[in-house]
Amino acid sequence: MAMDRHGSGAHGSSSSNDCEETREEKRSEKTIRRRRNPNDCDDGKAGSEEVTAPLYPAPPTGTTAEDELAFKVKEGQWYWFLAKPSRWRLTVRLIFSIVVTISISFGVYIGWDYAYKLGLFEGKQIICKECHRTPPIVITEVPEGGPCRRWIDEDECPVTDKIKWSANVSLYYLKRGDADNAVGNYLDARQHYRQAIDIGRTTGAQWAVIASRRLQLIDMTCGPWDKDSLARISRDYDKNPLGSLIDVKQKQRALRALGHYSGDIDNRHSSDFRAAAREFQRHLLQPETGALNAEQTVLLICAGAQIVNEVSSQNVLGIMYGTGLGVRQNTDFAVTWLERAAQRGDSDALWNLAVMYGTGTIMSSVSLCDIVQSAERADSYLAEAAALGHPAAIAAMKKYPDDTPKDRWAKLSGDLNQPEALKRVGRACNPNG
Repeated sequence: MAMDRHGSGAHGSSSSNDCEETREEKRSEKTIRRRRNPNDCDDGKAGSEEVTAPLYPAPPTGTTAEDELAFKVKEGQWYWFLAKPSRWRLTVRLIFSIVVTISISFGVYIGWDYAYKLGLFEGKQIICKECHRTPPIVITEVPEGGPCRRWIDEDECPVTDKIKWSANVSLYYLKRGDADNAVGNYLDARQHYRQAIDIGRTTGAQWAVIASRRLQLIDMTCGPWDKDSLARISRDYDKNPLGSLIDVKQKQRALRALGHYSGDIDNRHSSDFRAAAREFQRHLLQPETGALNAEQTVLLICAGAQIVNEVSSQNVLGIMYGTGLGVRQNTDFAVTWLERAAQRGDSDALWNLAVMYGTGTIMSSVSLCDIVQSAERADSYLAEAAALGHPAAIAAMKKYPDDTPKDRWAKLSGDLNQPEALKRVGRACNPNG
């Protein structure tokens, strides 16, 4: 603590020869140390002295306890804080206590909720939506009663009653899954469908088969779609040439593969076809009208392609992704589904891949910016399609038998009568967008 040159500090006196004095106070030792700077002293001497003294002066003798407290507060001693706290210190204490209390309560709530979701209380097992893993299926509750509730001796309970009870419990979980599915609660719907499958599988209950189909429909990865993509599925074939891609014949193939239709593939909107459409709508938990709307048509093709691997549905789904018909345009998905159909020997898929890599277009409808054209790769698909008897591929090979792949596809591009200004689609069309 620096002292005034011509005076003293709070508890010190001025030097005899007007030297600058400094003072250090040590509260723990209650001492005062004075130092003299020789440059400012007339005698040129330097030194220091240490005087032990109380940090604060003692109150006058004979004072009462109240006067002594007032004297200590006036002198600034630290324990006045306990004797007479100010308003702002009380406010700080209150705010700190509130913050600590809220933090502890919030931590306890989060821990309790997390423990409940993990099934640490009452033996319950619940799938946690935020968790990255799916806990094993645990039957948390079953309908009241039991297969042998009417028998005094459970050992005498016939096996038929136990089988019937298992089927009823499987139906119980199927209905709960349908209820969750109807309101879009797919997480719980999956759980209940799996429980219906696990219980009904042991006794061969038909509800387990239905639950399995419902679960497969939930787990499909088709989409997403929007209003514009669904609107392109139209019966107005003149204005929308791709609208005829998913005709009744294609729907019949998909319904037959899914086990809903057993009639002929005749492209007729017969009573058998309408019944099959109603059965498919029933599995979608949608009104059973017998006439598939745009969204149901997309789901039918997706189900045929993904669930039962029906090759014509896979080819159509690839074209749908490539052109943005019913689903949002995605060139990668288009190539994936066309390749799957081609690997299973579908000549239409091979022809579509040949045209895609040879001309950069699909169905003479859109130009795919994401496709890197390769005449050699296109020629390979063309030869495979011709070997499987595809008419257009055979005609192309016969028309230009000796041309190089590059020349052949340059000529085929003109023969396909593609419009000069095709719609360009794909991420590469706008790389900076």
